[in-house]
Amino acid sequence: MLDKTPVQNLTDHIFTETKGVVQSGPFHGMQLLHEQGWTDGSLSAMVLGCYEEELHGVLESEIFRLAAMPNPKIVNIGCAEGFYAVGMARRLPNATVYAIDINDDCVRIAKEAAAVNGVNVVFGSTLDEVFAEPDLLIVDCEGYEAEYLDAKKFPGLLRATMIVEVHNADHVDNDDLLREHFSETHSIGTIFEGGRNPNVYPLLYKEPSNARWAAVSENRPCLMYWFVIKPLLDIRTNETLPLGVAKTCGECNLCCKLEKVTWLDKPSNTWCQHCDIGVGCKIYRDRPPDCSAFTCLWLRSPDMP
Repeated sequence: MLDKTPVQNLTDHIFTETKGVVQSGPFHGMQLLHEQGWTDGSLSAMVLGCYEEELHGVLESEIFRLAAMPNPKIVNIGCAEGFYAVGMARRLPNATVYAIDINDDCVRIAKEAAAVNGVNVVFGSTLDEVFAEPDLLIVDCEGYEAEYLDAKKFPGLLRATMIVEVHNADHVDNDDLLREHFSETHSIGTIFEGGRNPNVYPLLYKEPSNARWAAVSENRPCLMYWFVIKPLLDIRTNETLPLGVAKTCGECNLCCKLEKVTWLDKPSNTWCQHCDIGVGCKIYRDRPPDCSAFTCLWLRSPDMP
């Protein structure tokens, strides 16, 4: 057996200390398996809860939207070991979640992860089945995005919101193709890969700097970005859908008082010591995961005044 690298040893340490339970973010509390089908080195980031942290806000918004539906349909194309499929099934017990991946080992691990977390995820469905009027798609298929996401092939996509990791290559420009496919029927927003702060995780405090940064790295080969593609019309009623108004925090600061923040030993209904009341958080850039993962109802609701 080959010796493990320092990063692999640190990942093992993090997994052991947390027992593989996600520590923060939208899927806080989810049980992960140590086995990986794709060796991209993101397990430590998943356990800490900062994996694809840029998407946390849109995921929470979609969870809020879908929670109002009796049986939303969620499709995860390129499910890998089931992080998103199992995570969404945990957050939305009434949803039907479909998962597809070309890697048989990943599918096996994802099935085990679903069983361990006590959720039902549907595997083995055809594209015709999963693309028949889905409500949300989470897509990471390594360069085949535009080939799959084509409403001419799958008209049911016209009603779907899609979160798509975009991969361009010499032979295909998925960025342009996706815009060509959906610019007339959907709004298309872009989320770019951002930074991580390993110093908000007490589990890493005793680790050297290079190890801490490696623990939160997703080992991207280039600057990554995602499209958030939302339908402009409800194709069932032909009515315009609300796109929502971009909201940002102001002088409210009530999250700094009402919420319990375990990372700071702050009880609920008590002002945080780091809050400049009426102004905002004094440690915002380095705020703990409890805070970065929280999005209040007002921010998530386009209709709440």
